[in-house]
Amino acid sequence: GIQRSPDLLNTALFRASSYLNSSDGAPNPTARLVLEQARQKTREVLEAVNAFFEKDFQAFRERVESQEIRLFKDFEPLRLKE
Repeated sequence: GIQRSPDLLNTALFRASSYLNSSDGAPNPTARLVLEQARQKTREVLEAVNAFFEKDFQAFRERVESQEIRLFKDFEPLRLKE
């Protein structure tokens, strides 16, 4: 069957969605708690993504851009030999 990891963002979002969609009216205390847990997990993921782009990716980008990599070679026009 489906196995969910409690550490994943999509698990937290799915769980919050399930609680919110399963009740009529305002969210009950449990639904509010699960929603806050999903918000916290979202904050954690956003912090990790932003840290990656600010540090690791920036260093990678600078290194790649310093290499002056050419993606295309110059070429001679094609001709028919006569």
